[in-house]
Parts: sequence; C-alpha cells; structure tokens
Amino acid sequence: MPNNPPCQLTAKDMSVLEGMMDRLKAQSQADSAMARLLGRKLAAARICFRDDIDPRVATINSRIQFRVGSGSIETCVLTHGGESALPGTALSISSLYGLALLGLTEGDTIAVEEADGKSDVLHVVRVVHQPEAARLRNHRTGLRLIHGAQTRHSRASEIPDGPDDDDPGPRAA
Repeated sequence: MPNNPPCQLTAKDMSVLEGMMDRLKAQSQADSAMARLLGRKLAAARICFRDDIDPRVATINSRIQFRVGSGSIETCVLTHGGESALPGTALSISSLYGLALLGLTEGDTIAVEEADGKSDVLHVVRVVHQPEAARLRNHRTGLRLIHGAQTRHSRASEIPDGPDDDDPGPRAA
C-alpha cells in the first residue's frame, strides 16, 4: 500500500498548502504529523492548471466519498476553511484526513500517521463533484450570443436633444 501516492494539485491548492506549511514552520510545528504529511504531499505534487486537472482528483471544495480502513463509505466536502461552514459534511484540509485526501485520485490509498503514532489507511472511493470539472462543463454549455438579436438602446439615446432641453451642454463652450 503506497504511503505517498501521486498527488495532483491545482495552482490554487498548491498555494494554500504552501501557506499552511509556512504557518506550521512559524509556529515551530515543523516536526508534527501534519507537517510531515504536508511535506510529503508538497514533494509528490504535480501542479495542473484548473482546466487540465483530472476530474477524478480531489481538489479543495470537491465532494468525495472515502473509506477509513475497512469501515463504511463516508461522504464529505474538502474545505479550506473551518468545518463549521458545512457542519457534518465538511472535512477541512487543516485536518490530517482532509489533507491526506487532497490531490488524490479515485482508487488511491494513503496511510495517515496519527499524532499518537498509530496510522489509518484512507481510500478515495469516488470524486462525486469537483468544482474545476463542473466549471468546464458549465463553460461548454453556457450562453451563446445569437446574432441578429434585438439590442436595447441606452437611456441616454432616448433623451431628446432639442428645443425642450435648456442645457446647452458641451456645444455651448
């Protein structure tokens, strides 16, 4: 079972993780379980443009299904902020599990070292929704300009410029 599976990150997700690492170092937590996992994740990362990332990859704000060990399948949304934004469904990437799942592809497995020295095995079952893939789908099926459609004139063009208008305007200068 791989302890450090390949990791795909959007440039935005990579930037968030680098910021997390900087904060851990500033707080003298560079040797914590979180910092070790984060270091492995950053070292294994392959950076992708948001339009190029595989839709089966868990990115920030993706809804995923995963399993801890041989337990039941759980569904969550990977969040950058706190879990209070989506109580019961959010899993923050500031947690060991959230961080471990970020950047993994459906079918990937990763071992997560807990603070007490024990480890859990996480398995990504399915990426149900990935915002980058949804954005591409919406972009492809978005509105199109229809040529010949009637356009509205601006209100300014409806105001007469004649004898009823007592403001001489710029022509008087």
